[in-house]
Parts: sequence; C-alpha cells; structure tokens
Amino acid sequence: MNQHNPRASVSPAVAKVLRFLADRPGDKRPVSELGPEAARARTRDLWVGHWSAEPLFIADVRDDVVKTADRNIPVRIYDPESSGDRPVFYFHGGGWVTGDLDTHDGLARRIALFSGRPVVSVDYRRAPENPYPAPLDDCVAAVAAVATGKANIDIDAPRFGLSGDSAGATLALGTALRLRDEGLPQASAAALIYGSYDPAMRGESYEHFGGGDFLLSSADILWYEQQFLGELASDPPVYVAPLEANLEGLPPLFITAAECDPLRDDSLALAEAAKKAGIPHELRVWEGMVHASAGMSRALNQTDRHLAELGVWLARMLA
Repeated sequence: MNQHNPRASVSPAVAKVLRFLADRPGDKRPVSELGPEAARARTRDLWVGHWSAEPLFIADVRDDVVKTADRNIPVRIYDPESSGDRPVFYFHGGGWVTGDLDTHDGLARRIALFSGRPVVSVDYRRAPENPYPAPLDDCVAAVAAVATGKANIDIDAPRFGLSGDSAGATLALGTALRLRDEGLPQASAAALIYGSYDPAMRGESYEHFGGGDFLLSSADILWYEQQFLGELASDPPVYVAPLEANLEGLPPLFITAAECDPLRDDSLALAEAAKKAGIPHELRVWEGMVHASAGMSRALNQTDRHLAELGVWLARMLA
C-alpha cells in the first residue's frame, strides 16, 4: 500500500471544487454536530440542487417497487437501451445516513449510460433509524427477488452486476458476500467506487487525508460508522468489514479509490486481499481526486473518463 504518494495533492480542478464548497453559503459544521436530519437536508441541497441538477438523458427512467415477503423496497430504474436485460444493481453513498435516489441520480445515470446496461438504484433503509443489518438486508432482498424472477418489476437478470459508491460500495461488496453465503444467485461482477472496507480505519490515508481538508474527514467516517453499526461498531460483522472476510468465490471486482481520500487505503488493501484470494480484479486509483468526486462530473471532466472505464468493464463482464 506504499505505491501511492501519501502526500498527494488534489488536481487543480478539484482544488477549484473545494474552494467552491468552502465559499458556498450554508452550515459548515461536521455531520456529527448536525445530526442525521440536518445532514440529510444539507446533502440534498448540494447534490440535488447542484451536482445532479442537469441530468443526462436516459431513454427510460422510472420509479418502481420491489415487493418482497416482508417489505416493499423502492427502486429507480435507468434503462438506456430500454432492454430490461442484465442489470447493474446500484447502491448510493451517503454514509448509510444521508444519501437517497435523488442525491445520486447523476451517478446512477452515468453508470447506465457508460455501461449500456439497465441500472436498478435501490432505495435501502437508512441509519440510524434503521441500523445494520437493515440497509444490507434491503440490498440483498432486492437483488435476490429480481435475480430469482420473483420481483414484480420488468427486469430480466440471467446475469447481473453490483455497484455502489462510498457506503454503497460497502453494501455492494457485502451483498456479494451474502449472496454467496446464502446460496442465492451470484453476481457476475462488482464495481466498487471508493468504499469503506475497514471500520478499524488502519490505513495511513486516514492520517494523511482525514483532517478535514479533503472533503471527507476521519471524524466524519467514524460518526457514520457509529450511526450504522451502533453497538456493533467495536466488533463489526464481516459483511461491513470485508478485509476480515473470506473473499473466495466472489465475482470479478473493479476497485476504485480517490487518491486524496482517507478511505484510499481501504481499496488498496481490498485489492491485495482479492489477489490473495484469487479473485480477478482491477484497481484504479484516481489521481488528484477526493471522496465523492464520482458525483461531480459537472465540474470534473476527468470523472466521466473514470466512470466510462468502469462502465465499459461492467459491459464486458455482463456481455
């Protein structure tokens, strides 16, 4: 994990974004001081009001509900070819607390556009009102219902992929592990965007980039984990601490990390663990990028190049 510069600096374009965020009106307190509801409102104001305010055109976008035995799970389906075939299930970020279908609409659209596959964005329950395992249960249940042909939505999944960003990447990997362990249909691929894989926060990147100057701080991450895991935070299950899990039998992984992100070393460690477990994988470290940059295509041209590479990989895996 020493192959990347621990003192890396952000790109000029990212520096401009950070200045924009610093100058933008609004409460700048950390999420731990805001609390869940105020943090959600601030996230929606920024991501719905700005980053996702100019949505890419997708041929077919519709809201639906996956009905399971004990609950209804809202989803939003993005189908660029109106095919309904071989989808990618996408789980949004937001620390399991603040994100939703609308905040991550722009990123879901880009994954659909660049992969050419239908994207099923899952509106899982959020912490702290619904702590672990509720968010992961929703992700697994939605995927399993569609993949076994028991869902009421018009999607055919003889092959399917998983994807997510940040907390959503953690959920995507946890879903892959649960599908394997519970004998459910297996994903053909998982594309993971700067996820959290080590709740113990052991990587050096937490020290180098976690002070608050790079958008996401180590203190923020700790607060999100506490909201999600509650009393389990001191001994997290392997489905949210996959560096402690047996990874054998997982599908091929496309692992991305932002170079200037406290979570960067989690992705580097995951790539090493995948290598040891014999899991086909590709690792991409996005130079000069910070956490959440995948949703900032409006200001960062290089983001679309990164996501296009991820989309092409998904298309190849699901062909």
